Amino acid sequence: MRILIQCNLDAFFPSLYELGRALLRSREFEPVFLFDRYYPTRAKHIATALQSGCRCLNEDGSILSVPPDSLVSTDSSEVVRRPASMWKRMIKGTGLVSFVRLILDSWRHLRRIRQRVLITRRIIRAENVSLIVMGADLPGYDTSAVIHGGHAENVPTLIVASFVDAHNTTAEALFHEPSHGMGFWPNRLVAFLFPRWTTKCRGETLVRAPAAEVVALEWLNLAPRTPWLMHSGEADAIAVEGGVARRKAIVAGLPAEKLVCTGLPAHDVLAETIASIDDRRAELLRRLGLPPKRFLILTALPPNLFYQNRSESEFATYEELLSFWFGTISECSDCNSLVSLHPSVTAADASALRLERWGAIVAPEKTAQIVPLCDIFIANLSSTIHWALACGKPTIDYDFDRYGKGDFDGAAGVISVQAKANFRDMFRRLTTDQDFLADVKARTEAQAADWGRLDAKACERIIDVMKNLIAKRHHNGEISKEGTLNCNPMSKLEVL
Repeated sequence: MRILIQCNLDAFFPSLYELGRALLRSREFEPVFLFDRYYPTRAKHIATALQSGCRCLNEDGSILSVPPDSLVSTDSSEVVRRPASMWKRMIKGTGLVSFVRLILDSWRHLRRIRQRVLITRRIIRAENVSLIVMGADLPGYDTSAVIHGGHAENVPTLIVASFVDAHNTTAEALFHEPSHGMGFWPNRLVAFLFPRWTTKCRGETLVRAPAAEVVALEWLNLAPRTPWLMHSGEADAIAVEGGVARRKAIVAGLPAEKLVCTGLPAHDVLAETIASIDDRRAELLRRLGLPPKRFLILTALPPNLFYQNRSESEFATYEELLSFWFGTISECSDCNSLVSLHPSVTAADASALRLERWGAIVAPEKTAQIVPLCDIFIANLSSTIHWALACGKPTIDYDFDRYGKGDFDGAAGVISVQAKANFRDMFRRLTTDQDFLADVKARTEAQAADWGRLDAKACERIIDVMKNLIAKRHHNGEISKEGTLNCNPMSKLEVL
């Protein structure tokens, strides 16, 4: 049976790739990767999937045998751009420009979304797909169209959720984006007609997506129930990493009956590393030429998002951030500093950072292969913090851009800081006060199992969910009025 794995964002690929490899090993399923959206490291990810023997499709459903050097969108958006410009010239100065632009842009989004539904249905029939897997369901990525296309062909969708984002994080990320604010009257119209698409952030009203996309999704009846909550659409089941994630998802508003505690594919990589942790750490340090009796500090480096112009940060540029972050680590003479790059960072980007200026070395392995080996983990609002907690690693969550996410409030083992002075103080304390480090580590280890069960069986549990969804599809595979398959993915699975 073939499983269609939608990969539309760099951050989702590592987990989905590991799941694809597990499907190949099972010999029951064949993964088919659908790369239906451009992102900077897309070609690299396509090459990785192809080298592993996975079947890969382009956004139009055509088979990829080699990674494309350049990708041209096959959507129909270009069809309406010239008329839009022509109409704008014709009515310039009449006060109707925004209105006509809203109509034309809505039509463009509507055509693109409808095309994605049709392409999904065509792929399902051509590839004989039994199930769709995706990393998230959220506006702006046509995920609802893929889910709808699957349901039209009686094919369920499973989300393998690396995280469940709180709406305040998304709102903070969009706060400085004019296209989401009330400065444009089309957004004010959408806020009036569809208030569920709005939220308040620091006293300002924001819309989750630009007005034209909202209009198109509402017209096609493909809008998520709670646009500001990730995964709140019509997927049939949502696989989450552990008890903490499931409880938070329920509190956020996701239906409990859809949430299954399976663990994530990355957890199996963590477990494999832990099984021979001493040997792997010794080999890593030997290969990198690092002294063995020092603290091993691992940084999950965030990508450069300074184009968002967040005035809340103490740093004006990415270079300033790097200088302070790694300069602080380099002050500790008893530390080895490793860096794990974000999936969106290319090899050229990594080289341009010149992290060796501060004695930092880019880790040669995947993040999940390094996290169990470190003594202290440092990241910025990253899902990799969940991995560190599952491994019982003391962690600094450095919220330098001051999103105030609060994901780890009350989490033992996570020290959340925003100010430069606090980051420096906490890092120094962890590396100089042995009693403090031991206390943080003990509290982290006590709650580790709630962040993820590292028994190397996460992919097995995810595959069990797949089998259950597919079996229900064959036994009573009618689609409900709400758009989901009439089945309970929890019925034969253990809830952690």
